[in-house]
Amino acid sequence: MNREREHQKLAFVLGNYVKWVLFKAQKHGIERLYFLSRDGYLLWKMGQILCRRFKIAIECRYLCCSRYSLNLPAFCLNEISGMDYLCRGGTDVTLSKILDRSGLKEQEKKEVLDKLDASNWCDEKLSKEKLIKVRSQLETCSLFLEFVRRHSKKALQSISGYLMQEGLLETVSFAIVDSGWSGTTQDTLNRLLEYMGRKELLKGYYFGLYELPSNTKRAAYHSYYFSPETHLFRKVFFSNCFFEAVYTAPHGTTIGYQNIGGIYQPLFAKDRRKKQNVCKDISHACVRYASSCASLHLTNFQKEKRRTERILGKIMSAPSRQQAKYYGNISFSDDVNGEGEQVLARPMTDSQLNHYHFFPMLYRKVKKEKSWIPESAWYPGSAVLYGKHPAWHLYGYTLFQTARYFFKIQKEKRKRRKESSCSCHQKQNSMHS
Repeated sequence: MNREREHQKLAFVLGNYVKWVLFKAQKHGIERLYFLSRDGYLLWKMGQILCRRFKIAIECRYLCCSRYSLNLPAFCLNEISGMDYLCRGGTDVTLSKILDRSGLKEQEKKEVLDKLDASNWCDEKLSKEKLIKVRSQLETCSLFLEFVRRHSKKALQSISGYLMQEGLLETVSFAIVDSGWSGTTQDTLNRLLEYMGRKELLKGYYFGLYELPSNTKRAAYHSYYFSPETHLFRKVFFSNCFFEAVYTAPHGTTIGYQNIGGIYQPLFAKDRRKKQNVCKDISHACVRYASSCASLHLTNFQKEKRRTERILGKIMSAPSRQQAKYYGNISFSDDVNGEGEQVLARPMTDSQLNHYHFFPMLYRKVKKEKSWIPESAWYPGSAVLYGKHPAWHLYGYTLFQTARYFFKIQKEKRKRRKESSCSCHQKQNSMHS
């Protein structure tokens, strides 16, 4: 495996996404772009270089935030959405992690666990069914809600100061840029900015979107590689965890903000990831790509997207053993505050790998099995490294992913049709009144 060539391919993928963002931003009259940490770090670096080189009149800024730093203060503005965030799924979700997401101190955690009689199983991995039950317990626990509301109100003051300081209440036309996936960050930012007095909804540019929050303005979300309603096979052969692991920032997750002498400084969690050369090398390759770019090629980007599809499809869904070993050992955490670090392609037995084939997953769903099974952040990497018959595992997993995203796409289409129908009825009613 030629490592330099690998890095160049990944730089090409990210570079063309940044070009597309700049193209769209110019088209939409955007004057300022906020690249969201941490996935937006390399995007921001490349955006700055390209704007300088080609004299593009767009200001590129880096906004330090995270799901944790946004959702904790937003909890007191909408507790239902707040609970959605606190009890979201992941590879290794536990009650203890949920309480960490809630901003609780150690003593407060102990009191809540005692109240729920959960000290003995707080570190137990939660299945989806168990997670639903845990959420129900927390929603009716007055002590837990009291603690979260207190921390939320305190965090709301500091993030309001930081967002105002960074210019998000200014009249300049701006948008946010991120990796994507579900659009919840933009939704949460809108909620916070509305509380602060901003009336205009944010625009957002994303590499890809699997889904969007309900009752959002669809036209405010722009995706480059795949959208909620389209691109089935791009989703099947894509790994968002792989994307986040290789295109990362050199700092930890944003956990809050501190006012030092009238200036709000972001606070970062300790970066527990091992400093690995692979991520540094990819970062350098991305900077070199932007610095040596001959032109912006501001077209419809279809040729670039097709090449991106070939590159990512091969690396993400059918890696060679060398690629699986090289990328699979990157440290990764999908938890909201960076806890629970593991390798991207975690060790799995054949029996565990089999659970993620189409028919075993269908059986579990029909039988409503509630047991927790280990999950790899990058299944194809784990299958190639640890499976006795990697091709069989990849085939079974691809069938499962195809069915999964087919039904997700249909669900998103139905959701949008329903929202469009409701909007039409509201307009008709307002006209008659």
